[in-house]
Amino acid sequence: MKTETYPEASVQELVCPKCQSKRIESGGYRERQLRTLTGVEERRIKKLRCATCKKHVKSLYPEDTPRASWYGAKVHAVMAILSVHHVSEGCRADIAEVLGYALSMKTQNAWQEARARRIEQQEGQQAPRQEDPDVVSIDECKLGSSWGYTLTDTATDYVCSSAVTDRRNLFVVRDLVAHVHPKAVISDGCKSIEAALHWFPKIPHGRCWFHVIVDVCRKAKKEDRPKLLADLQVLYENTTLPAAERWLRHLMQRYDTATLAPLLNAWAGLKWWWKHAAMPLTNNTSEHLYGNLWPRQKKRDKRTDTRRKAWLKEAIWRHNHKPLPDKPSPFEAFFNLPPKATALTWLNPILPAHTTFT
Repeated sequence: MKTETYPEASVQELVCPKCQSKRIESGGYRERQLRTLTGVEERRIKKLRCATCKKHVKSLYPEDTPRASWYGAKVHAVMAILSVHHVSEGCRADIAEVLGYALSMKTQNAWQEARARRIEQQEGQQAPRQEDPDVVSIDECKLGSSWGYTLTDTATDYVCSSAVTDRRNLFVVRDLVAHVHPKAVISDGCKSIEAALHWFPKIPHGRCWFHVIVDVCRKAKKEDRPKLLADLQVLYENTTLPAAERWLRHLMQRYDTATLAPLLNAWAGLKWWWKHAAMPLTNNTSEHLYGNLWPRQKKRDKRTDTRRKAWLKEAIWRHNHKPLPDKPSPFEAFFNLPPKATALTWLNPILPAHTTFT
């Protein structure tokens, strides 16, 4: 005895996608393994086909069978919440064990790309910032075989813009800077970033002291490094640029030119530490961002640029909207907004609209 109850097909306006015919007939039944929150169930699926060209038109599932639009959203929400609270990446395996079936990589990628689209829609509805950021930190990170670029406001830790490219590309960096309109920029010695900023001669380009000091210490002998580090600290702790230049000339007499070559080559950018009031000492804003991206995932080889862009967009969105104790999130600080009432309020925009937490 057949106990399955299917939706009434006669009330649906079905049209064959191939011949545009409206003559629909039954195509028989198929046994299918359906994934549900209670495990895998075997159900009879009713097929509808075109009576003219015999092409499959639609599948009718029993009315008591949970559909992917329902249980997919629930699993989607669980994964998002666990990831936000920095649960280890094994949470996917834990969820799969609870559900009784494995989450395929195809499903995970599809959900992530859907979240990225929702983020793009939400960003299009944001009110533009009234003032340009004072100083942005530009840096790059490796994403599999591609490169990711980010522009981070040093005052609020808000990532203003990002991009993914298959190779180091100065034109991508140029477009990012033109989109954000910063008053000043700080970066490391990346050649593509330096070349891109040549398009903006009126924007001060500061160099990161940390990267320069590391390069100088690499050229010095191991026994000379402690003394060299102390001398370099005295250099950037000078309160005025003339005093720093006098100490630099003293260092040039104490150490050989080959050791100080990274410092001398970057001096034009390092001077902005004294010439621009808001210029930070390092570009650790971006470095800190990459250190807090999802563990072990940022270097994984996402096989397509679409997946790499979706992953980076979602990771940056989580960073920007992450609630901070006793102070606004980077997004709220950047747009001068009051803190959200609850921790989950900022998470809802990237979850399916019909998902509820009960």
